[in-house]
Amino acid sequence: MRRRERFTRGLARLAMRVFFSEVEVIGAENVPAQGPLIVVGNHQNSLIDPALMTGFLPRHPRLLAKSTLWEVPFTRWLVRFAGAIPVYRRQDNVDVSRNAEMFARTHEEMFAGGAIALFPEGISHDEPALQTLKTGAARIVLESQAKRPDLKVRVVPVGLIFDGRSRFRSRALLQIGPPLEVTEEPSTYAGDPRGAVRELTARIEAALEEVTLNYKSWEQERLIRRVAELTAHEARGDGRPVTLSDRARQQQAFVDGYRRILGLAPERVDALAARVRRYDRLLGICGLADHQVTAQERRGRALWFLARFAAFALLGSVAITAGVLLNYLPYRVCGWAGGRARNRDMIATVKVVTGLFLFPAVWIAEAAAAAWWGGWPYALGMLALAPATGLVALEGHDRRQRFFAEARAWLFLRTQSRLAADLRLQRRAILAEVRRLAGLLRAERAER
Repeated sequence: MRRRERFTRGLARLAMRVFFSEVEVIGAENVPAQGPLIVVGNHQNSLIDPALMTGFLPRHPRLLAKSTLWEVPFTRWLVRFAGAIPVYRRQDNVDVSRNAEMFARTHEEMFAGGAIALFPEGISHDEPALQTLKTGAARIVLESQAKRPDLKVRVVPVGLIFDGRSRFRSRALLQIGPPLEVTEEPSTYAGDPRGAVRELTARIEAALEEVTLNYKSWEQERLIRRVAELTAHEARGDGRPVTLSDRARQQQAFVDGYRRILGLAPERVDALAARVRRYDRLLGICGLADHQVTAQERRGRALWFLARFAAFALLGSVAITAGVLLNYLPYRVCGWAGGRARNRDMIATVKVVTGLFLFPAVWIAEAAAAAWWGGWPYALGMLALAPATGLVALEGHDRRQRFFAEARAWLFLRTQSRLAADLRLQRRAILAEVRRLAGLLRAERAER
């Protein structure tokens, strides 16, 4: 079983490292190394969410997954191999009485000191905030501890945050919060099981809200994300893109402050939102990112950046070309398949699942062609060459995009000096108003 866990973890990490350009993990020290554990996370990206849990949590958890995944040929193999436990949901028109088996298996896992991961919202969704949590996680904890009073089950919340969840080579963040100690609810559970379950579910929901980003609308999310980028870039001060974790911390602070400042100065908040919209719209028209507006590239740094890109392109040109030729067909098919997904939360999943099956199939076909042409040594060489050069081509793709984006911004801001000055002026005005509103909040707190 340990070998299977290592293979599953390695496969999940590889798939996520290929799909995302960067995966950050914050708070890994909050995951207990031993003892019964339930990991709960928000759920906005279908099978990508459990893959991130499997690949990047310090402990390997058994996943709870909807039973309908066992009915799909492609996903059936994945969930079986991963040792996932099926959950029977009422909305899937299945026999929910079979959940008794699910609870029994999770209790056994807790008794054995294992770890379980689940998504208590119960659905993968496309909403800007957490949905109402189901009570399954709380029931597993309290029922396990009722059967074994000496058992100490802890619950760890994990926030999954993306800057482009369905976009290939975007970024992902796992924000892990401190574990919940379940000490008071077990005594309540004996006399009021439903009340204890509701109480623990409310605590789990509050813990998840601490590690996730929650908004009233996607419009609010877009505005707060832009302001968070502005302040994070200002704090960094070197003109480079900020990490997703830095931006997420700023967003969380602005979400908390937004609710309070809206009650103190609603007109000023509306005026600031209008400024942010104008700035955001102008960035989109110009095809610029915020960090490019303030980046003060000196000639030496620009030449060094150009030299590094040229050296990589020159030295890796043969491998990059081979990687493109050997992997272009499955790459394009994965993109096409993702574009046909019915829901936004399924786009990345369709791309990754298609790639897990299609890329190896194409590599095997290319190896068979090499064997026919030159024998088994050529086939083995092709099996090593196709994935290896594919990874080099992927790195080349990222570097080429970064280079042309930065080069275009550098030329644009120097040839369109009036527009560049207007962008910087708007940016400074937004930051100045943000600082004034922050001062208003501090003064309001001081008066309390």
